[in-house]
Amino acid sequence: MSYLKFFSYKNYLPFYLLVILLLNFLLLSIPLLNVFGYEFSVFNSVLLTFISGFYVISLSKKKEYQNFNLKLIASSFFFLLIPFLVSVINSFFTGFCSFSDGVMFYFVITAPSLIIGYALGLTTVLFLKKIKRFFFFLIIILILLIPLAEFYFNPQVYFYNPVLGYLPGTIYDEGLSVDLKLILYRSLNLLFFGVLLVTLVLKLKGKIRTGKIYFLLYLLIIPALFIYSSPDFGFSTSFKKLKEKLHNKVSTEHYDIFFDERIPDKFVKLIVFHHGYYYKELEEYLKVIPSQKIKSFIFYNNEQKKNLFGSANADVAKPWLYSLFITYDNYKTTLKHEIAHCFSAEFGEGPFKIADMINPFLIEGLASSSAPFYDENDIHYLASVAYKNNYKSGIEEMYEPSGFFTQTSSLSYIYAGSFSKYLIDNYEIEKFKLLYTEPDFQKIYNKSVKELETEFYNYLNEFDTDKEDDKAHYYFGRKSIFYKVCPRFIADRLNVAWNYYYKEEYKNAEETFNYILLRAETYSAVTGLAYTLNKTGRKDSAITLLNNYTDDFVNTSYYYNLLFTLADIYAEADTIGKADSLYQILIEKNPSINILYLSQLRRDLIQNNKIKEYLSGDDKTKYTLLKDLNKKSYNYSSIPVMINISEALDEDYSVFTKQFDKTMFINNFQAAYAAYKLSQYMAENLDFNRARRMAALSLRFKDYNYNKLFNENYRKMNWFYHNYKKISEQMEAQN
Repeated sequence: MSYLKFFSYKNYLPFYLLVILLLNFLLLSIPLLNVFGYEFSVFNSVLLTFISGFYVISLSKKKEYQNFNLKLIASSFFFLLIPFLVSVINSFFTGFCSFSDGVMFYFVITAPSLIIGYALGLTTVLFLKKIKRFFFFLIIILILLIPLAEFYFNPQVYFYNPVLGYLPGTIYDEGLSVDLKLILYRSLNLLFFGVLLVTLVLKLKGKIRTGKIYFLLYLLIIPALFIYSSPDFGFSTSFKKLKEKLHNKVSTEHYDIFFDERIPDKFVKLIVFHHGYYYKELEEYLKVIPSQKIKSFIFYNNEQKKNLFGSANADVAKPWLYSLFITYDNYKTTLKHEIAHCFSAEFGEGPFKIADMINPFLIEGLASSSAPFYDENDIHYLASVAYKNNYKSGIEEMYEPSGFFTQTSSLSYIYAGSFSKYLIDNYEIEKFKLLYTEPDFQKIYNKSVKELETEFYNYLNEFDTDKEDDKAHYYFGRKSIFYKVCPRFIADRLNVAWNYYYKEEYKNAEETFNYILLRAETYSAVTGLAYTLNKTGRKDSAITLLNNYTDDFVNTSYYYNLLFTLADIYAEADTIGKADSLYQILIEKNPSINILYLSQLRRDLIQNNKIKEYLSGDDKTKYTLLKDLNKKSYNYSSIPVMINISEALDEDYSVFTKQFDKTMFINNFQAAYAAYKLSQYMAENLDFNRARRMAALSLRFKDYNYNKLFNENYRKMNWFYHNYKKISEQMEAQN
């Protein structure tokens, strides 16, 4: 075969190679796709499936079956080589995330696409005489739509697909690497399409006389069997499989709730109570009742949720299925938000029963306004903190998906929730329901979005948040995934490094954290390396490391955590003066309630000469020191920590509560917050009488931001107190 003939314009190959080259050059300017890694490989898998299919149809139109095998092998080499060279050469100058990871993604996800494209292209040649390219294009589109069908009918948000390879389904879980399941899936793809391709080539060359009916049966029966059995292999998750794994079930008037069997019975009850309370709250707020029972799936931990559902960190609802999926540790923070999504199905539109044009600002705005707290802060308060401390974004721009997703997620959710709540509270819910399905502000509110935006910002200006710049940096000083360096690679390696750390394999942990820091200044790697150095007795090195990196994180959320870690290591190294000074700085800055009470507790321990013993001790030692700190009078900053340690030690609830036999004086914020945390802990132990009393006690100190949270907690505890018996009887009747 002449090489000139092989590359001639009549062969179409130069045209296809040019398309591949130009599109891959275009990728170099697009975040995530410009990295030699996962997203790059998925894009080229789709591209090469189309290109290889079109190319083989071009060859077959001329019936050029002489040297057909050689042509396919040669074209495959060039099809794969061009994207590889473009990305690798670019990465050589701009920096690799991980060459080995990139190669694995490219050859596991991208390389099989050629076999798939050739096989499907030749299938159209076998069955059709005309418009082959159109039907080939249609077949690929249908395969690409399979994840949409799975997303619509199944609970999952992850997808295995012949053309795409694998989609994790959410940007919240950044860590991703090639695993055995993906290799198995692509191997099955190669087996199925490889057999099809070889048989088709032999058929078209006249070497076998297999009838078309056999090809048709192969194309229909094998995929049907695979789709049916894919939940057993973990390539999809059906509701049947999910219910088998989360087989403990509680049914109420409004819910079918499925639990993992490892969740303690008292938490099962508590979560059921929360479901009932939130239903009542949302019915009143949204003025609507779901037309069917809500199915609630409660996973034991993030690992189980990732394996079965696809998202480890993000809790999700599917309104059109009246279903929600959360990890049980998150029931206090995300359950109401996800139930609100299910309520919105009653006035959502389209097959997904959501906002018009799948508008994320409206979808998440409604749910966030229905559960109006973020990390225990009032959502209007945090929106004002953002607005008055230069974390601003135009509401009109955020109504566009590009505006919503390119912001840090906390900023997008808080602005969306606060603005939506402002509209609902000031213009009633019915108008917002109309906006949800027809986002025409002028028609519904008789005001433009700019006018409403001005009203909203004037409202935010009324809050006393001008000097809350540290809180603003803490909550909003983060980057969207689109602006992070090598996010998939970094997240995956961080997971590896922290696993080494928790297994006390400190040498491996240190090497991996250092490896990460050579590629990106990542907060988690800095703290991980500092902890590792501290654990191995190199406190001075840990202090030097933190001092070198702290200034790099100024005006970000990580700065305050680094200062806190540095203060702890100073204290362990007997440099008490510097430690105390840093704790005091953090108290004055007050970026978050957790940092506030933890820093205050450490200053109190310094005054009692117990800080080093506390920081170096195990949980039992720490708990003993904190109990001693509370003997004469309550140390309110220590109470949230005592609750956490008591739970970790599995201490009996009655033993824990005996420590609180003195009168609590709620004359400062720390005391009010301690009462609030005690109320929640008492509720977790189903002691709703004392939980209600403690919730009422927390209301004695007035704080604009947190009093809304304390009031909400009191209403909840009061409802639990009055409805506990009825709901418990209903649950017992099922057993």
